[in-house]
Amino acid sequence: MEVKGYFPIPIWREQIKVEKKFKKHVFNYIENNKMLSNRSSPKLSHSQSLKSLNSNINNKNSNFEENNILDKPGFNKIKIEIKKILKNCFIEYLGDNQKENEVVLRESWINNCDKGGSQFAHNHGNSILSYTYYINYDFKKGHAPLFFERPNFNSSPFFSLLSWTKWTSSRNILFEIMEGDILIWPSYLQHGYFENKGDYRISISGNALLKEISNSGYSFQIKS
Repeated sequence: MEVKGYFPIPIWREQIKVEKKFKKHVFNYIENNKMLSNRSSPKLSHSQSLKSLNSNINNKNSNFEENNILDKPGFNKIKIEIKKILKNCFIEYLGDNQKENEVVLRESWINNCDKGGSQFAHNHGNSILSYTYYINYDFKKGHAPLFFERPNFNSSPFFSLLSWTKWTSSRNILFEIMEGDILIWPSYLQHGYFENKGDYRISISGNALLKEISNSGYSFQIKS
């Protein structure tokens, strides 16, 4: 018997070595800057990601740049690495015709989760691909792995089952995550993690678009 998965959803995984100097810089940033508490989990906090959090959302000058963590001092090197990997992912995902297209990095932010924290399942709007880069992560210390939920494509049986397989389960957890991994996925995909059992689970997350979206009928460009 041969079994194949139809309509697979891509999740990319690649390594970017976490340099000690950079990790120390991130820890110092968390220590010295105000973080936003997650409304659903008090033990989870984020660096601010949108300027509109502190300004009138209807202000035409409002943008995603002021609180984009990858635009802060000390983050430029990792920004270049992430953008390079995203470029290859867009080509793999959308085809070779994207080779000349520019990757636009939108909002990005630091996540810091301590023991007892969690992240409810959610997706990211206004983007094509999203990512998480693991800066301080050790599964053996109890840091929670990310899970991805199966999209609702009516692909599961219409009966309650007492058991499940990889074909019928509602979510998949990537236990093999290591420090230095960057995971990239289509932004519509629901993701999160259950109870985190170790302090300082630190990552950077963000979203990406392409500069130009076009087909035979129309085209438009993203203002970056």
